[in-house]
Formats: sequence, C-alpha cells, structure tokens
Amino acid sequence: MRLATIRSGAGSIPALVRDGMVIPLDDRAATVNEIIAAGPALWRELEARGGSPDAQPLDAVQLDAPLRPERFIFTIGANYAAAREDPRPTADAPLVFGKLPGAAIGPGGTLTWDPAVLPLVDYEVELAIIIGQKGYGISEHAAWDHVFGYTCVNDIASREPRYDGDQWLLGKSHPSFCPIGPWIVTPDEVPDPYALAMRSVLNGEVVQSGSTAQMRFRIPQIISFLSRFTELQPGDVIATGTPPGTGIDRQPPRLLGDGDEITIEIDGIGSLRNRVVLGP
Repeated sequence: MRLATIRSGAGSIPALVRDGMVIPLDDRAATVNEIIAAGPALWRELEARGGSPDAQPLDAVQLDAPLRPERFIFTIGANYAAAREDPRPTADAPLVFGKLPGAAIGPGGTLTWDPAVLPLVDYEVELAIIIGQKGYGISEHAAWDHVFGYTCVNDIASREPRYDGDQWLLGKSHPSFCPIGPWIVTPDEVPDPYALAMRSVLNGEVVQSGSTAQMRFRIPQIISFLSRFTELQPGDVIATGTPPGTGIDRQPPRLLGDGDEITIEIDGIGSLRNRVVLGP
C-alpha cells in the first residue's frame, strides 16, 4: 500500500496511490496521521479497497508531504560506512539528533533560506521509517511490529561549522529543511529494506549514490535504541542516515544554491524533487 497526501482546494486529503491512480480517502480520515493512528484494522481495510469513481491520474494531482510530523523528527548520523558525519568510527550505538517538525515540506515544495545566516547548505538522501504503533522499551525482535512504512527524506543541513556538529538541531531545522515524500510505502511492498539503491541528483546530475545495504545500525537496532529513552508514537519519522557523497564531500564542494533543483531517489520507494529559491 502507498499512502499519499494530495492538495485539494484550500487543504489536503489522504489518498491511496495504486496503478498510476490516486484514490481519495477523505471518507475514512482527514489526514494520513489519523490513518496511521487508527491501527491495523483500518490499514487492512484500505489495502483491500477497490477503485473509486473519484480516482484521478497521479500526474493530475499535486502531492503534499505524505504526513505532517507532529513531534521531533529523529535523524541518525554516522550510519553509513565512510560517511563524513562519523566522529566515532567504533561507536556501539546509533548517533541520534534531529529536526523540528516545522522543517517538513512535500514534493515540489520550495527550499529557501537566508544565505547571510546559512551560507553553506547541503543535501542528504535518507530512507525514513514511519512508526505505526507506539512503544517503549521495544526489543529488536519486536521492532518490525512498530514499522508502518517507509518514505524518502532529504535531510537538508547547514555545513557552517558552528551548525555542523554541536548545533546540528539548528542547522537542520530551518523551515523547508526536511522534504518528505512522495508517499509512504508499507513493508509488504519492500521485500528487503537493505537492498535499496539511493541517490541525489542535482540539476540532472547524480552527485550522491549508495545503498541501504551500507547501514551500520539496522532498523530494529535503531527502533529499539530510541525506545529506551522515549515512547515512540504513531506517525513518528526516523531518518536512518545518508551514504557518502554529499555536497561537502565533493572536490570542490558542491552545495546548494539559488535556482538549483535537487531530487533524491530511493529504488522501491520513490523520488522527491525540490527547487531552491533563496531569500533574505
């Protein structure tokens, strides 16, 4: 099952994406967040749902972020071999930081910031986990029971030294710094989440590539570790890290600038395109 949010009038509504068509679900819930929180009975009903006279072609609708994060967006650093963020190459636990929920935007949303405040801004393709059922102290064995699905996150980040380390939260939480989408894909459609090619494409050129096979800490380890310290909630977003090759890694560095178009792609999940428009 693929769940999206589509623009409708002055607002947005949840929808199923199936065979190139979009089936509105506003008769069952107001948001995808409500669908996730409703639990497995509704999920099964939606999986079995047939067509609808209100269905539209996918290319005829405008997608929004598939869900609106309601709490902290968890991000995992140093989780790919040779990634530049790794200050502790022998770490025995995930490195956890994050983004504030106001950073979230959807497919086609505009990336914007004041270059006088944040002069060095980078892209990071990441597979994100969406939590489906709450849990505290979750074992690694039980962690899969808490996964609702997956989506793409572009973990936009400042590389200004003061914000690329001790102040990660500030350098990653600017409005628009968390594109999410294009939809949420449930685990039944992702046979192996550790075999997904992923890439960042800047102005049509592949500038970052890797695979989820490179993850150091895998999904059950991440969920179990986080749940030792906080009760995970339905709709929580956990971005699982980025492979090597971000803009700051390139020689010379290739960071984001006015007019750039950055697209992140994860095979089996989808692609997420956003354009940069700098502001004061």
